[in-house]
Amino acid sequence: MTAVYFSGFGFANESALFAAPQSAVRECLDVRECDVVGFSYGAQKAVRYALHATRPIRRLSLLSPAFFHGMPTKRKEAELRLFAANPTRYLRAFLQQALGDTDASEAQRELVLPYFCLAAPESIHADALGDDLRALLFYAFCADELAQICARGIEIEVFLGAKDRIVNALEARDFFAPLVTRLFWVRDAGHLLLL
Repeated sequence: MTAVYFSGFGFANESALFAAPQSAVRECLDVRECDVVGFSYGAQKAVRYALHATRPIRRLSLLSPAFFHGMPTKRKEAELRLFAANPTRYLRAFLQQALGDTDASEAQRELVLPYFCLAAPESIHADALGDDLRALLFYAFCADELAQICARGIEIEVFLGAKDRIVNALEARDFFAPLVTRLFWVRDAGHLLLL
């Protein structure tokens, strides 16, 4: 069965990254066993999909879920203003944060860039991306909704990189750990779950 896959903010078709040799999750993420997979912003969409799906789902995998519960509203609004002022600059900074530490190899950047909107600047639709950014910043994962998904017999697994510079991985871990079937904490990975 083919998984339904939801992409992250500014990404398209990046699911191939999670099967690459540099992926920290390729050994434990078997997409043949997953019915729904979401990366970052896509994890929010994947939860919504699983919550309302009419077809059977066995496993829901959330890769670096975009978790901004602890971010103050003023900071979220500031992020939106930064994006509106210069979307390309914002996206470059976002990609650098997603790659992690400044010592992230050029090879990692080359691996990731084809899946990110900066690879084709003409494809950047600032209005749509701005709407996506607002949606992802103000979304709140709900414990009751995750419990409803689990009650339907759907396994939920969450993959978090301890070195994530996009979300507060510790807060996300503390939130998801008691609510999901399995939580994978990848000590040496960032938001993109690359080693």
